[in-house]
Formats: sequence, structure tokens, C-alpha cells
Amino acid sequence: MLSIIVSSYQPHYFEQFSENVKSTIGDNFEYEIIQQWNPGIMGICEAYNKGAEKAKYENLLFVHE
Repeated sequence: MLSIIVSSYQPHYFEQFSENVKSTIGDNFEYEIIQQWNPGIMGICEAYNKGAEKAKYENLLFVHE
């Protein structure tokens, strides 16, 4: 079980990232992808912390799109 938190500001990159994860993560693996919209309005740490607050799993992965 994994919460993937993405600091995002370009929708087409987020869509590509999400599709790539979906096609490669494997069967029967529970995960969620949390898009934290951040077009330069906050620092990366704040964006990740806001995304972490929304996570439903305890294992967190922080990535850029």
C-alpha cells in the first residue's frame, strides 16, 4: 500500500506520469496518486506536506511530475 504524492503544475506531465505508474506498478498492488497542484505558489516541502495530509496509506513516495 503506497501513497504517491506528486507536486504538479503541468497537467499533461501528470497524466503521463499517472498512466505510466498504472501500467507498470503491477497487479494487486494498492496505491493512490495524490496530485498536489503547485504552479509556483508554495515551496516543494509545503506542497509535499499538504499532499501527505491527504494520504490514506502510511508509506509515502514524493515525486515531481
